[in-house]
Amino acid sequence: MRIITLSSGSAGNCTYLESDKSKILIDVGLTGKMAVNLMAMANIKANEIDAIFVTHEHIDHIKGVGVLSRKYDIPIYANAKTWLAMQAKIGKIASKNINVFKSNTFFSFRDLDIRNVSTFHDAADPVFFVFYQKQQKISILTDTGIVSSPIIDAVRDSNILILESNHDEKRLMEGPYPQSLKYRIRGEYGHLSNDMALEIVDELAQAKGEKIILGHLSSTNNSKEIVYSGMETLLVNKGIKIGDDLDLEVSEEFKLGKLIDLGGDYS
Repeated sequence: MRIITLSSGSAGNCTYLESDKSKILIDVGLTGKMAVNLMAMANIKANEIDAIFVTHEHIDHIKGVGVLSRKYDIPIYANAKTWLAMQAKIGKIASKNINVFKSNTFFSFRDLDIRNVSTFHDAADPVFFVFYQKQQKISILTDTGIVSSPIIDAVRDSNILILESNHDEKRLMEGPYPQSLKYRIRGEYGHLSNDMALEIVDELAQAKGEKIILGHLSSTNNSKEIVYSGMETLLVNKGIKIGDDLDLEVSEEFKLGKLIDLGGDYS
């Protein structure tokens, strides 16, 4: 499998994943035009996308879902409550492209085995996805206020982990947002802070060549430099060498991330 973040942040999220027989998007929280342009920059053809998988109905995850589905005849996969919550936002979708999965289950799509796991977020029925193909595992964990033991267990031993590191607590609480929004973001149905991301990586890092991508950063309450520096310090203190023992990246809004390739036949 291989994967690239097309955009990751509070204003828009979209990730591309490719396996031997599948080309999919996880969320499209950008305009359709922007998503297509970013894909083109990564040499990805929009008309070859096989499916869009939706985590939840917030606009920074579904903004372009309907447009791309209608223009390129792309099937959409979401759970029942998410479909109900996003229908009015994404517009009319061809019935053949409406696919519903049950929350907290495993299912298959082409050559991918997919697990969806509930998150703690203020949406109808939010989930994150874990993708398996052969001996490879990719987890994309964002949009959760807390991380439970089942979530940790679901992402453990991932070859690639995309992990939310949304906000710096000090910046958030001293920043311009109204108090109600601050407490929503830092609440148990909000977003993971930098400190929480550090705790998760501290538990999960194995230094076996895994790839960690930190994402869904707030442009107001965080920065790429803060996130990378904090994680670098943690890993150094654990005796883990970035680049040798594992790879570390920080993704950004509306900007292509690094293509990470675990190997496969993409012909």
